[in-house]
Amino acid sequence: MKLGSKMLIAFLLISLIPFISVCVIALVKSSNALSKQAFSHLESVREVKKGQIENFWAERFGNVLVLSKSTTIVTGLSRFAGAFRADDGKVGGAPYLYAQLKYGNAMERFVNQYKFDDLYLADKEGNIVFSVAHKPDEGQNVRTGKLKNSPLSKCFQNSMGGVFFQDFKPYAICDNRCFAFLGAPVTDEFRNEFLGVVILSLTPAPINKIMLERSGMGETGETYLVGSDMLMRSDTFLDSVNHSVKAPFINAEKRKIDTQASREAISGKSGRKIITSYAGKEVLSAYSPVRVGDMKWALIAETESSEAFEAVNSLLITTCAVAIVSVLIIFFVSFLFARSIVHPVTYLRDAMQQMRTGELGGHVRIRSRDEIGDLAESFNEMSKDRKLAEEALRESEERYRRLTENARDMIYRMSLPDGRYEYVSPASVDLFGYAPSEFYDSPMLIQKAIHPDWQQYFEERWGRLVVGDMPPSYEYQIIHKSGETRWLYQRNVLVSDDGGRSIAIEGIVTDDTERKLTEEELRHLRNYLSNIINSMPSMLIGVDTKSKVTQWNKTAEQTTGISASVAQGKTLSDVLPRMASEMGKITESIRTRETRQGRKMPSISENGETRYEDVTVYPLVVNGAEGAVIRIDDVTDKVRMEEMVVQNEKMLSVGGLAAGMAHEINNPLAGMIQTAANMANRLTNADIPANMRAAEAAGVSMESIRAFMESRGIPRMIGTINESGRRVADIVDNMLSFARKGDASVSSHDMAGLLDRTLELAATDYDLKKQYDFKTIGIMREYEDNLPYVPCEGAKIQQVLLNILRNGAQAMQEAREDEKNKPRFILRLAKETETGMLRVEIADNGPGMDEATRKRIFEPFFTTKPMGEGTGLGLSVSYFIITENHGGEMSVESSPGKGTKFIIKLPVKKEIKRDFGENR
Repeated sequence: MKLGSKMLIAFLLISLIPFISVCVIALVKSSNALSKQAFSHLESVREVKKGQIENFWAERFGNVLVLSKSTTIVTGLSRFAGAFRADDGKVGGAPYLYAQLKYGNAMERFVNQYKFDDLYLADKEGNIVFSVAHKPDEGQNVRTGKLKNSPLSKCFQNSMGGVFFQDFKPYAICDNRCFAFLGAPVTDEFRNEFLGVVILSLTPAPINKIMLERSGMGETGETYLVGSDMLMRSDTFLDSVNHSVKAPFINAEKRKIDTQASREAISGKSGRKIITSYAGKEVLSAYSPVRVGDMKWALIAETESSEAFEAVNSLLITTCAVAIVSVLIIFFVSFLFARSIVHPVTYLRDAMQQMRTGELGGHVRIRSRDEIGDLAESFNEMSKDRKLAEEALRESEERYRRLTENARDMIYRMSLPDGRYEYVSPASVDLFGYAPSEFYDSPMLIQKAIHPDWQQYFEERWGRLVVGDMPPSYEYQIIHKSGETRWLYQRNVLVSDDGGRSIAIEGIVTDDTERKLTEEELRHLRNYLSNIINSMPSMLIGVDTKSKVTQWNKTAEQTTGISASVAQGKTLSDVLPRMASEMGKITESIRTRETRQGRKMPSISENGETRYEDVTVYPLVVNGAEGAVIRIDDVTDKVRMEEMVVQNEKMLSVGGLAAGMAHEINNPLAGMIQTAANMANRLTNADIPANMRAAEAAGVSMESIRAFMESRGIPRMIGTINESGRRVADIVDNMLSFARKGDASVSSHDMAGLLDRTLELAATDYDLKKQYDFKTIGIMREYEDNLPYVPCEGAKIQQVLLNILRNGAQAMQEAREDEKNKPRFILRLAKETETGMLRVEIADNGPGMDEATRKRIFEPFFTTKPMGEGTGLGLSVSYFIITENHGGEMSVESSPGKGTKFIIKLPVKKEIKRDFGENR
């Protein structure tokens, strides 16, 4: 092949190989990245759905366990069972209606609040003595009759020994709709008597609400649940007719979701794969098991491959078009360039052929001023100096021989293609255990020394070698003549003749055993330590003495969203700004070499939420390199749980205390008020004949008695007694309102009008002792138009609003420092689109309150007023009126010096309750 053709081909290859390689690599990496992105998105959706489903069932299991131990259920089951027996196994009689009126409303509110389908009470004989929804199964026995083999019966049998979950099954008595049941035993702990079972039923609707949420899932993406029987536990988006919760039970064998994803998830594995879906299509699937009690479901997130890889196909077409155009351009440029080089080289070739024949005085005439011209000039000089070079070469060969014989590495030359050694340096004895003469006598001796595990590798390299494809270097293992295994590192040079034919191999072989062993040990140790650090659930961050990040584990990456490669080498406070306040402790810990701990340290997350962390600093000294390891544990859930437990314990204990105190106070209070009234009537009322007669019998007149009493201030004292009695009566009334839920009638009210009327009542409030008048407070109204009416007890809502207004007025009046900062209320009314509730806000510009006071503001008997000026029941009673009596929400926002805002949310829709009085 001519040089021009070779150069043309070489230029094309040099240009095209990198270009094509870059295109292929870019295409492959893009494809892999898009595939990874699609799978990552599916895994994210899967983990979000998994968390929602597990939280849903954890809450439902907690509901039935708490419900089974509540006084309402224990007492209600006893009453309903007694009514059922009294009516000879029937429901609906007078005892039953009385029990339903007393306990049924609370159970109905529980069912509505937690979105259950129904609540059953079954006595220990298996009789369904009460159902909130009053379905046809109410009054039947789960051990006999129609319910004998039903899912409800199975739940009852298994729940007598503890909390039991009955998976979704068709329920024949309810038109074969699918229900799941949760049951728990009910025991009278005082008498240590088993009373029966409380059972909650659920429809698939709440689960479908979670699983059918498809934000960001594209056109074919969906998530669904599969039970251990390979049947649907949620409806599918793509085929809700044939693959729903109810459909599989109709024709179970044909509608099983028996895919690779469902099988592996049910077996307890999580993963992602490209599989064939239940619809027979190729999909990307991310799957994981989900625990529901003692059962295991499969949660699967899928999207069709055609949609996921659409961008990859588009990229492939674009890349091919660009490659074709580029090849044509490169070919044309390479042709012109090769032609400009070949012609001058031809002149050099002719001159060199003359030199080969012994004509050392040959001269090349090339007038170009480029590198080829320089080459011609060099050739001319070379012709003159050839003799001197030959002598220098002989001296060089002698020096080379001495070097090779004294070198620790083995140097060799092997002729091709016969594979015989032309030269082997004496170092072969140390490396292989064989003398150079043994290699000369037995050319295949090297194969005998190669370790069996490397025989195939060595043969592949030898096969490439004989065809001229010589690897520049490679490593392999041998067995030394002494039997010892060693690692060798070999560097090769392929020697060719003038015609380009491979004639020999020259190389150097080095003993690499010690380095390989050290490298393997270091790699194993590094992997082991990295696995330990990355498996820790806490954030582990290493820093040096300058607070530069040296270690950043996987948990830190997941928590902050910052990769280890980005974080390393940067100052900790720059990467993690919330640690800026702790830098002094870290420096001190490194200096003193003492561990520092910070418990429950608050921080503000990106969404404004307050979270708590335990921060522990461990100083370390390793080979003189000082630094520290910082461990950060998120304990927000633990802190909130502790606060919730304390709050629940307080609220549970107050109800009984309030009721007991009220009953103890009521009797003497009534006597005191009645006696004071009689005293005032008998001592001051001259129109009563009995008073006149008694005065005459004593020899005095009623006018004298009145004058004496007024001079001694007795009417004022009696008035004080009556006023104190009314105050105590109000306290008792608040305590009773706190202890029980009212049964007053509910009607629809215009909240704007109700709030305005409350302001009129508050305007009459004037405190001479405090020297404040409510009328002096500024009022700003921000009411939305067309607000819906709210079903509520108007008087109780006014009580709540009036309590908030009075507390705010007193707080603003006490904290006012100058006339410029005048007291002011801002009243807002709006309907929330997300919750469908009416939102009432009452904000003031008072002194506000600190976090500790805000947390306790709704606690019974907690007050910031001086002794004798408040009982601390006002806001706690208001809280119970809103949350318990009306099913709403009440909260407070405040900070010192920035005023206080109370937020009340009331539902605008209320289900119509049965009026049991009409059935009597």
